[in-house]
Amino acid sequence: MKKLYLIIASIFICCSLQAQTLNGIIPNTGTVGQQNLNTTITATNLFQVVGSPQGNIYEAILRQGANVIPIYDYQMFGWPPSVNVLDPDNATAVFSIPGTAVTGLYDLELTTTDPFFPGSNLQLYTATGAFTVSPPDGYISGKVYLDQNENGIYDVGESPLANQSLTIQPSNINIQTDANGDYNLGVSNGNYTVTWISNFSHKYLLSSDSAAFNITVNSSNVSGLDFGLVDGLTSLAPSVAFQGDVLNANVTSRLLFLSGANPWGNISSGYIRLTTSPFSQYNITTSSFQHIDSSNAQLLFNIPLAAPTGVYDLVIRINNFSYFLPGALTITLPPSYLTGHCFFDANNNGLFDLGESPVGGATMFLTPELSYAVSNSSGDYQFGARLGSHVLSFNSQPTSYMTLTTQPSYSFTNTGNQGGFDFGFRSSLPDYNCAISFNPGFMRCFQTVTSTIVYTNTSNVVCQGKVYLAHSSNTVFSSSVPVSSSTSGDTIFWDFSNLQPFESRQITVAFTNPGAGSTVSFKSGIQVVDGSSVVQFEDTSTTPFSIRCAYDPNDKAVFPEGVDDVMHYTLMTDPLEYLIRFQNTGNDTAFTVYIRDTIDVSLDLASLEVLASSHSVQTEVDSNRAVVFMFANIMLADSVVDEPHSHGFVRYRIQPNAILIDPTVVENTAYIYFDFNPAVVTNTTWNTLVQVIPVGISESIQVDEGVFFYPNPMDEKGYFSFENTRSERMLMELFDVKGQRVSVLESNGSFMELNRKQLASGLYMFRLINTQSGKVNSGKISIR
Repeated sequence: MKKLYLIIASIFICCSLQAQTLNGIIPNTGTVGQQNLNTTITATNLFQVVGSPQGNIYEAILRQGANVIPIYDYQMFGWPPSVNVLDPDNATAVFSIPGTAVTGLYDLELTTTDPFFPGSNLQLYTATGAFTVSPPDGYISGKVYLDQNENGIYDVGESPLANQSLTIQPSNINIQTDANGDYNLGVSNGNYTVTWISNFSHKYLLSSDSAAFNITVNSSNVSGLDFGLVDGLTSLAPSVAFQGDVLNANVTSRLLFLSGANPWGNISSGYIRLTTSPFSQYNITTSSFQHIDSSNAQLLFNIPLAAPTGVYDLVIRINNFSYFLPGALTITLPPSYLTGHCFFDANNNGLFDLGESPVGGATMFLTPELSYAVSNSSGDYQFGARLGSHVLSFNSQPTSYMTLTTQPSYSFTNTGNQGGFDFGFRSSLPDYNCAISFNPGFMRCFQTVTSTIVYTNTSNVVCQGKVYLAHSSNTVFSSSVPVSSSTSGDTIFWDFSNLQPFESRQITVAFTNPGAGSTVSFKSGIQVVDGSSVVQFEDTSTTPFSIRCAYDPNDKAVFPEGVDDVMHYTLMTDPLEYLIRFQNTGNDTAFTVYIRDTIDVSLDLASLEVLASSHSVQTEVDSNRAVVFMFANIMLADSVVDEPHSHGFVRYRIQPNAILIDPTVVENTAYIYFDFNPAVVTNTTWNTLVQVIPVGISESIQVDEGVFFYPNPMDEKGYFSFENTRSERMLMELFDVKGQRVSVLESNGSFMELNRKQLASGLYMFRLINTQSGKVNSGKISIR
């Protein structure tokens, strides 16, 4: 009897669990280039009807090996969605077959998900050979090329242009040229207009006779629809400059420049860009530009001393379009170098004497080049300079403790390489005064991480005492260089002596971190004593850190980070300290590391102070507001061979300008170059500078993975925050519940401001697109 019950129960279970299958798609054929094909996907007990039209469908595609025709993708969410679940067995789908599709038999693949937690519990179903793509009535084809002789005809040897956009109407089809500049699109019989679409990022002008082709396809192919293009800029004179030069150049164009209320007319910005390795992303922006007439404009460039030599393209932005002049400028070595030495003037005689210690971090200013240089840890600095009259002066900073004992400036005629432009300093601070900073490594979970303590004698007397570091109990001390003098509980001590005035020393410490989500803290301190061991000075600093398991090894941090995850509110009176960290993750030793960091216009460039660095660094500031940190002969080990010694950093402090609009957003991104490799672009930090930190700040809400919106719901303004470590072009599209696009935002930063304007109250869908990687985020926000 018991066995009979088990048999009956098994039969009941089998009968009650109806199989879930994907059956096919109706109609099951289409042609290359067919638009808005209405179909029904059939299944057995597969679909779930819920509040959203797509139900439990996460993705649907047609696949022929590597060839894929998309039908629906939840991650590319549009409104209304292209699929609609009718019942457990049927769902409608509207899609188009690309004009570039491969003909033949395709499988139908459909992925389901938990409709209440999209992206979870994914299940793939396949209907083999469910759809056939047939050849079109005809193909439309042509080429887009750089018309170098400007005759409007493609000639042998002229360069093809890849990734150029064309549109085919009335089908509203967009297509891009391939690596050979060719395009080829299948269409049905009918009348069409083929038009070339200009590109914002590199704006060309047409040289061929036709801006568009009107053609008829009648069961045959139409070819030879070629578009010849030329660059909008034609020349730059002079076309040669040197490192450290001030270049006043004339640029000519194809009648692009318009006058306006401002001297620069319709020009919004300009820069030159290195075209070859090793610094393929190196840019130098214009200091100023002035409209002359429709064909001519005047541009001023301050070429940094550390600018790589080579050939540069010129780029000018007009009305959001970027116009190019390839190979416009060649940068060479300078005609001469001016050098000097900064030192602690121990005997206060205004002369550099044997044995007097070097002073790093002092800033000098050179005219007429209008460029800055910062002394390195050996006290040395250098300018590249033209011949002729010059003034070289010490650039005193309001927050600096250094006072001059030598003349404040040198006026001279430069006839070639010259040296001896020395500056002596003493401190304005009390005796025994010292400074200390803790510079963290990447706080990865369960990893042994190396950080650096830097301490500096900022007084006029030789110092001795103790440096100490107290760490939270959830970290484990591993080692240090130099070895610690003693420990007491969670506090480690290092004795020091004979610390010369203005001298800096380092201690590297290694700790093993806890798991992700933990918070660790470090309290660094310095205690200075006199010859009788009486404490004369003490300073401490405590810094907490959140532990994560994933870190970009080349990053930028700002202190303070600011209040609120989205806005980062910071008082206008607070200085900002930036820490740039880098790691050699290549496969060989890096001989040179070079960092270029353009300072926001809302910060006082004259107040910049280099606080610490992992290795000896040469610092230069040009009038383009670019700070250049050059780690020459750094010999930075690669992370595979010697991970602890593959890291480096530089830390600096800068004050906001005295008069700013409340609020003012300050952004900062660094570009890091390892030897002959392209730039590694750090994350972008930002602070919103205000007179008073707002109270009652609403918490930001994550509206998709890695995308935050604040406040949600919004009233008049809202802010999107997202990852954009490489400063790529981000496009934000906003749709209402009817699926109509109501707003478009663009940014190369990591946040966007949404203004309500005429938008009505209600629910909106957004789509955030990284235009370079193609990554898409989507979600919903509300407007009250």
